[in-house]
Amino acid sequence: RTRKAEEAEVFLVPAYSSKPSDETKCAENQDLFDTLFKLNPLLKQKAWATEKGPRHLFIDARGWENCNYMWEMTQPFRLFHRINIELNGMLPTGPEDWTDGKPFFWYQFPYPAVYHGPPDATPAKLRNRGLAKYLWSFSGTGRGVAGYLRQCLMKQCTKCEGCFRQTKLREVTGEVHEFTMRDVNAGKSSYAELSEMKMASTFCVEPPGDTITRKSLIDSMVLGCIPVIFEHQEFDMFEAFFSAAEFAAAVVYVPEVRLVGKKGTLSAFGKGPAGRKKK
Repeated sequence: RTRKAEEAEVFLVPAYSSKPSDETKCAENQDLFDTLFKLNPLLKQKAWATEKGPRHLFIDARGWENCNYMWEMTQPFRLFHRINIELNGMLPTGPEDWTDGKPFFWYQFPYPAVYHGPPDATPAKLRNRGLAKYLWSFSGTGRGVAGYLRQCLMKQCTKCEGCFRQTKLREVTGEVHEFTMRDVNAGKSSYAELSEMKMASTFCVEPPGDTITRKSLIDSMVLGCIPVIFEHQEFDMFEAFFSAAEFAAAVVYVPEVRLVGKKGTLSAFGKGPAGRKKK
């Protein structure tokens, strides 16, 4: 760590929240630019800024609670990378609108997975091959932006003998914060039960919730359950880690509109180019 810009390879841009009070005002766009240039005068040198400007990292865990930093492109070079966990919840249109005209490239980090051990011991590598106990499974409720899609999946799962549905665990209902170590010691871990379900399934459906992606998607990959996704935007969301082609090779894609039908309620995410209903 150093305070001398000429010695650093990576620079952190501070994040300021517009919450918890609606009276909290975000700084003006140009004020933020001016502050960044004041803190790092080397940005005034075009050659230096072109090479190292993007090495500024703006880590924004939940985008809708942070001010939109330096939103418009007013420089001929990128000034930083913006890193989110819930990027896609804000922009249903897809990656083409995430960085166009903006002074940053915008990446999404995966949610932390349920498994935290060494790569060689990843459950996906160690689970039994061949037919699984369940053809497919779904963990979740009918809430969220794609609520109608989720309800369709729940109904189909109820009718299918080869499907397992989990809707009551605290991790699924959002009550996981009430968990205590006493529950874990008593063998009541939501994460353990969800992991067992995924390890016993060939496919795991991963519809959007409040945001276009969900933690369950990463858990499925780690646990060796093939994720089934419904929104085309997800192919590009993890470019910092793997390409759209690599992601496509690890999932099954079923456009949302094919599942909900022409008369169904399509989510905001499903109205993109790959999910738009035909007239």
